Amino acid sequence: VEASDLLRNDLQWDSAPKKIINFGVNKHYDELCAPLLSRFNQKFPDVEIRVHFTYGEILRKEFQSGQLDAILGINFNLAGIATDELPDDAIFVMNDAVHLACSREHPLAERTELKMDDLKDYAFILPSFYEEPVKQLFRENKMHLKLRATMNSGKLSAYLIESTTCLGLLAPGTIADSLKSRLAFPIFKALDLSFKVIIRFREHDGLEGIALQRFRAEAQNWINESFSSGSLSM
Repeated sequence: VEASDLLRNDLQWDSAPKKIINFGVNKHYDELCAPLLSRFNQKFPDVEIRVHFTYGEILRKEFQSGQLDAILGINFNLAGIATDELPDDAIFVMNDAVHLACSREHPLAERTELKMDDLKDYAFILPSFYEEPVKQLFRENKMHLKLRATMNSGKLSAYLIESTTCLGLLAPGTIADSLKSRLAFPIFKALDLSFKVIIRFREHDGLEGIALQRFRAEAQNWINESFSSGSLSM
């Protein structure tokens, strides 16, 4: 027992306590923020980052309740999915928008200025987040929406769209370049779902405050460098 207590004390008290950041990320933007997390970890080994990947609505609730110190996700009004103003505590990451998508072999793949009538013969595969706005669009045009599948994964949607004659709606920022290169994006302006992707930060004192200030500065540097190289432009 004495030896066990000594070992436990050695393991617990030899290292200084770490600063902790609870960082929430919209689950569709995991690949986007991976480079930021990697460079921050390398630069500040004394800070522990606890990352929570989940849906945007959950992120915002956990941020508002104080469970998360910073979040990366879509900035929009839930009622209308419209672009809105940046909150004072946010930094802008990039613009993203939903586009019509299909396989490169699809009959509509090379078309421009598509109309609603052009879509009536095809079923849709939709990320569940876009389901209601798309249904509303079809109702307004007095057309029946042939819905083949809905899912909460943009990557899985992209794979199924590529492998079928179905159409889909995808935000390029949510899928990897390797997937985007295997799809076509015919021009369809009737559905406009554009939005900003941002990082929001909570105010903190003490060790957590110092860690968040470092994280915000590193995030801003990462964004500035990415824009100058063109890797975050959508």
